[in-house]
Amino acid sequence: KDYDIIHVHSPFNMAKFALKVAKKKNIPAVTTFHSNMYLIFKDVVKLPFIAKMLAHHLGRRYNKFDEVFVCSPPVEEQLRFTGYKGKVTYLPFGTDFKRCDCVDEYRSLAEKKFNISPEERVFIYVGRVMKLKRIDFILRSLKKVKERGFAFRFYVVGKGAELNKLKKYAAKLGFTEREVIFTGFLPREDFPLIFSRADLLLFPSVYDNFGLVKVEGAAYQTPGLFIKGTCAGYGITDGVDGFLSENDEESFAEKILAAARDGEKLRLAGKAAAESQYISWKTCTD
Repeated sequence: KDYDIIHVHSPFNMAKFALKVAKKKNIPAVTTFHSNMYLIFKDVVKLPFIAKMLAHHLGRRYNKFDEVFVCSPPVEEQLRFTGYKGKVTYLPFGTDFKRCDCVDEYRSLAEKKFNISPEERVFIYVGRVMKLKRIDFILRSLKKVKERGFAFRFYVVGKGAELNKLKKYAAKLGFTEREVIFTGFLPREDFPLIFSRADLLLFPSVYDNFGLVKVEGAAYQTPGLFIKGTCAGYGITDGVDGFLSENDEESFAEKILAAARDGEKLRLAGKAAAESQYISWKTCTD
């Protein structure tokens, strides 16, 4: 079969295969740089110099492509760290959720469906339930929030390898099943409800180079709390269209408390996020 171009998303064996086919057919090969592989390698091998060697090995492979897509300037820095010297094009990530103009209506529906009272503060995490997402970090931060006498409900939306382990960990930290709720997989039609009802999205990942959930939350006027200086938090103005914390549990807990105690500030941050952080896939591809 003939192709005009090959676009690959993995830097490993699939990339080698794509480059081989592109060379044989004399067509361009492009790729998207998704993840900070140096951090991942360092987490696995525990030795920074070996992690750097592995990252540079991938950089040599990236240099064989005609072009590499990245979603932001900080991600380009990661790519350049691998030794890549070629052409880069910025391509942001969007969502196919439409920006919602009926958030209050969805909030009411969510309160009925999930048995949430109107006065309760609701925090959410949405995504894969895995170690690199740092849900354990969120739970330890929320324990500090609880110890300060602040009541909340925290929904962990998603499934993954760490789900059962985190359920036990939440119980060990003293959370009730009403305080921390692991929903597992939620059908797509429930996402507008849970996003609209959530007061704050908690996303302390230092691994993600973007985090689509930031854009999905913005579609429903849900501001997020991210770690300062990370790619996930890139583009957020603290206190305006979201919130930024230092990378420690005490700071994260304090940021949660400061945001959650001011309902008007949360509401305004959510509206600002809908304007500054939301982008549709159509706009991205255009």
